[in-house]
Amino acid sequence: RMKSIHYVSTVTNCYKAAVDAYLESSEKFEAIKQDLVDEMWKVAQRELATGFYYGIPSENEQLFGARRKIPEYKFVAEVVSYDDAAQTATIRQRNVINEGDQVEFYGPGFRHFETYIEDL
Repeated sequence: RMKSIHYVSTVTNCYKAAVDAYLESSEKFEAIKQDLVDEMWKVAQRELATGFYYGIPSENEQLFGARRKIPEYKFVAEVVSYDDAAQTATIRQRNVINEGDQVEFYGPGFRHFETYIEDL
């Protein structure tokens, strides 16, 4: 299945952060583990499972039926350039954006910040 740029970038960032933290120390990994899980839920379209990682899943461990997870976030745009002097981003719109919407920007290394759309 094709995955969105939002999904791929989020999963890749989470995976890299998890591996880097674990290689530094198991304590550091445990300290950020819940933050990584929370981040993954932003792009998850259904419940998460370990699949066959620990062996053949039992009937109760498989995910059947209707989707139980409703995404709380939607990918609305991709920043294609940023002008530091003017503090203006050029974006490629991917979904509806309205003035007054709260948006979250993120990039490599989990540099996140939230803001409101003031002017389009």
